[in-house]
Amino acid sequence: MAKEQIKIKEYKKQEDFNKDAEKMMRDGWELKDEDLKKGTVAVGTTVRNAILTGGIGLLFGGRAHTADKIRVTWIKGREKKKCPSCAEMVLKDAAVCRFCQHSFA
Repeated sequence: MAKEQIKIKEYKKQEDFNKDAEKMMRDGWELKDEDLKKGTVAVGTTVRNAILTGGIGLLFGGRAHTADKIRVTWIKGREKKKCPSCAEMVLKDAAVCRFCQHSFA
């Protein structure tokens, strides 16, 4: 029985995630969870910009944000079985195929 492994990674850009996702999936990793973390408002930068523009920037929603991040949880090593109906791989303990809803009972 293979030991389940978990990796949590953060990506600054969608392109970085896309590039790494191909490699991770080739190496047998599966995407378990994905979370887009919105950047926070950088108050100091927002205030500085308001002072420099005489407050006009704030009227038009000019706030300084930090970069958004994509946080992904990868998992590897879960035991699987092949669905006899659609031939997709599903978790060994699954009662119903998530692809075709075949019942294993």
